[in-house]
Order: sequence, then structure tokens, then C-alpha cells
Amino acid sequence: DKSFWLSVRLGIAFSGYAGGIATVNGTPPNSVLRGPLENEYNTGISFFKWMTLGLLLATIMIVISY
Repeated sequence: DKSFWLSVRLGIAFSGYAGGIATVNGTPPNSVLRGPLENEYNTGISFFKWMTLGLLLATIMIVISY
């Protein structure tokens, strides 16, 4: 069925995006954001801090997209 495969492909894309938010290394924009925060605002975000917020956000996004 054509609509089933469309929903599977969209689900894979959305879950990949949501999963990339969970860690700093997940997607390049996460690292790009981390640099200016440390240089201009003197605010360092550790891997653990990022993951506590990112994992929660990723879980919420995956549940919503499901």
C-alpha cells in the first residue's frame, strides 16, 4: 500500500531528526550551537547536561510523531 510506505518513510525521517537532538554529537548544528554559547556567553554545556534535556525532548518528539 502506497500510503503505508509513505508513513514509514516519514516516520524514519522524523525519528532520525528527534534522535539527533538527544546528544551533542547527534547532528552538526548541536556542536555549532555549543561553540558560541561557550565563547560569547561563557556558558558551558557538558555532554551530560545536554543529554538530560535532549533525551527528554527527543522522547517527547518521538511520541508525538508516532
